[in-house]
Amino acid sequence: MKTLPLPIHQRIDFKGYIQNHDLIRLYQEAKLFTAPSFHEGFGLIILEAMAAGSPVLTSPRGAIPEYFKDAVVFCDPERHEDIAEKMLSILQNEEVQKDLVLHGNRLVQNFTLENMARGYVEAFEKLKNP
Repeated sequence: MKTLPLPIHQRIDFKGYIQNHDLIRLYQEAKLFTAPSFHEGFGLIILEAMAAGSPVLTSPRGAIPEYFKDAVVFCDPERHEDIAEKMLSILQNEEVQKDLVLHGNRLVQNFTLENMARGYVEAFEKLKNP
């Protein structure tokens, strides 16, 4: 694993609590959004990052692998070496970044309000007419 020269507090900006109106700007400014979660349901924060055009590194937990497949890079949240290696590999490869952003943008289109509402209507119709 490559060691970075600066202390961690000079390389990473720990924001703490962030107001909703600041999130979009931060997602857009991020070179990489990383969410190595141990437990995750759907992963709304991943969609938010993708919608803002950020490449995503996350863990294959909960529904994430099913929904996000090729639009993210997966890491093992229990292995900090794996997280660091994958972060570096993404940050050092502009083609990978562009590919992740492209796949993310396409995937986000599946989760518009219209598409989500259509899915609910179809599910209710199936319940009504089994």
